[in-house]
Amino acid sequence: MSDDPVINPEDNPYVSPATVGASQAEDAFQPKRSRWILAVAVVNLIYSIAPLFYAGMMVINLVFYFPRFLYPIFLWIYMTVFLLPGASLLISGVGLIYRKQWARILSLVIALLMMGCGVWIASIPFWASSPIDPSSMIAVLVYAGIFFAYPILTFCVLLRRKQAAEFTKNIETKSEQPA
Repeated sequence: MSDDPVINPEDNPYVSPATVGASQAEDAFQPKRSRWILAVAVVNLIYSIAPLFYAGMMVINLVFYFPRFLYPIFLWIYMTVFLLPGASLLISGVGLIYRKQWARILSLVIALLMMGCGVWIASIPFWASSPIDPSSMIAVLVYAGIFFAYPILTFCVLLRRKQAAEFTKNIETKSEQPA
């Protein structure tokens, strides 16, 4: 073995200045990740459970009860109606966890569609053709609240500049977001 003393990297006069403290400089430019974006991602994942469950039940009905079902095309339509929002909520939730820009845009589009559904549900009691008694008005308000809670949270969080900056490339380090 060699009898040379161990040289501490900080004491080495021949080390490149670019490598000294490089890990500390990288940590200084890392922005703090927002917990609100994580909350929107978790809400996306929670909201995806029910549509995906219903789509799975449609698949079970299609497989086991297909010969007895008179119009299987309706099962395919219902399955698509539940599968598309469920899958898009699941995918956008996972993308938001990794701070992908496409997930932010997808979440905003889903929030806009859910707001439209909430307005439609809230307007049902005011249709002249379908009068609603006051006892079922509570159910309409609960469903409208469920459909309005997601867009309010999504728009309030993902449209703020501070949280939107987490989805773009970091200008100080010149690093781009991976695809």
